Amino acid sequence: MDTNALKKFAAAARTLLIDQVSARLDLVLAEGAPARREHPKAVKDLENAIARDSRSQVIEQVAYTWFNRFTALRFMDANGYTQVRVVSPADNATRPEILSEAMAGNLPEGAPAAIQALLDGRAPSHDPQAEAYRLLR
Repeated sequence: MDTNALKKFAAAARTLLIDQVSARLDLVLAEGAPARREHPKAVKDLENAIARDSRSQVIEQVAYTWFNRFTALRFMDANGYTQVRVVSPADNATRPEILSEAMAGNLPEGAPAAIQALLDGRAPSHDPQAEAYRLLR
């Protein structure tokens, strides 16, 4: 089996995740960031982890964790362990099946009401589908 394509994908995914985690870290740690008000303990824990391990090490750990999560979710989707696919699209579709289902009004049991508000346009957002999907995962 030729694994070169998989190796290239993994390297590209790692780089992309590191870039995205780094950008998100900048937003969370910015003075006056909403995260500082809404989750002060988590931000303090994050700052302590950076002081202890270094910024690049924290970014690497978070990117690695998310890569493993996405890989596990894709494996579960591909092997039928999820009722509605979490990261994979339905057949002949492009968006994740769980988001398509939510847009059709079929929310998972116990899903936050904010998801429907985002999808209905009742909650302000620059990218309501992305925010709703983030809440669905």
